[in-house]
Amino acid sequence: MLNTNRRNCLKGGRSCSVDKPTVIAVAFAFLLAFATPSAAHAQDTPWLPVGPFSATVFSYERDPATPEIFYVGTFSGGLYRCINEGAACNHQTSDFSDDTVFGIAVDNTDPAILYVATFRNRIYKSVDGGGQWMPASNGFTPITAQDIAVDPNDGNVVLASSDVGVFRSVDAGANWAQVNGPLENTAVRDLLFVADTPGLVYAGTSGLGVFKSSDSGQTWTEDNTGLGQQNVTALTYDAATQKLLAATSLGAFERVDGSPAWNDLSFNLVGQGFNYLMPRPGGSVIGATDNGTYELTGSPMSWVLWSDAKTRLLNANQASGRIHLASIFGSFLYTDDDGATFAEGANGIQNRFVGAIETLDFGGTPLIYAGTDFGVDAAAESYREDPAPPWFSKFPFPGALFDLVAHPSVDGRLYAGCELG
Repeated sequence: MLNTNRRNCLKGGRSCSVDKPTVIAVAFAFLLAFATPSAAHAQDTPWLPVGPFSATVFSYERDPATPEIFYVGTFSGGLYRCINEGAACNHQTSDFSDDTVFGIAVDNTDPAILYVATFRNRIYKSVDGGGQWMPASNGFTPITAQDIAVDPNDGNVVLASSDVGVFRSVDAGANWAQVNGPLENTAVRDLLFVADTPGLVYAGTSGLGVFKSSDSGQTWTEDNTGLGQQNVTALTYDAATQKLLAATSLGAFERVDGSPAWNDLSFNLVGQGFNYLMPRPGGSVIGATDNGTYELTGSPMSWVLWSDAKTRLLNANQASGRIHLASIFGSFLYTDDDGATFAEGANGIQNRFVGAIETLDFGGTPLIYAGTDFGVDAAAESYREDPAPPWFSKFPFPGALFDLVAHPSVDGRLYAGCELG
């Protein structure tokens, strides 16, 4: 039986329970492209991805030297490298190809050096821009790495977080040691270096708020005045305004460099949990929540619905103006007009949960039906000629589908088994 709690696997202080059957079910809907169904031909013919193409994205990192290139870590689908602002995304072949990638870090001193923090395989490193990956977990004892960050002023110093605290490497990930002190045995969800202040790094925790280090993670002190001990889902920094932003399970907070206390930015969304806060030019902020995406703007300041997308992550290329949104489940979108319109940005990313596949002649057109996290998607049965047929939502459902069966004698009738009944 599949683990229907798979969608609760969420970086940011929430539970993460994914078992092997779930991973197998999630690990892509593939169809063999063959003309004759011989066993020999089937063995020699590679599997081709045909969709539905969409992504549950857990982590996102831009190349600091080439911002139109970025990396996305997916739920049980490994890592993708995207070029031309997401025009094409390529799966990175690795030992963690079917794992969940919680964190990605690019070395600012050498952008060809990458690290990933994974759910089941600890830490991996690439020195050629993602072409090849090697394990980099010596001394990192937890199975799950929640986040990873490279000191922007010293590429040898790398921090990784876990459910039992922070681990530190001083030799570019070759060896790790746990940092003793107040974060020991503490679930740390997010790590953030401040590039323009050498040695300054923050850690967001589950239940203990924010901690600060001024020596690149060697020692830590609590930094919760005005914030309190709460679940911190993400930390971001606005270099233009020198403001640190904290998205928490209870609201949105900011602290200006040099200020002794945090300021509550929740305003008209008091009690609303935030998944991510993205600073914008001019001082406004876009906030990702489970109930939609909001912009903090106006005078007096208030949160205004910017998009009804229930969002986990946000990222913007300041040069091009494109903004990417990773939704809570199953969509990776972008906008080039400040939220007026959105388009699917998962070009080549296929890690959508597919629990069932069926074919059916509907209205004279043979279609492939896929039971997904959001109902039934369909595509024309043309995969032999078109390796990436366009998919469309046929029957939206409020939950995942695990079985699809065509009626044996009534044309066009399809039955679906849903996790909600």
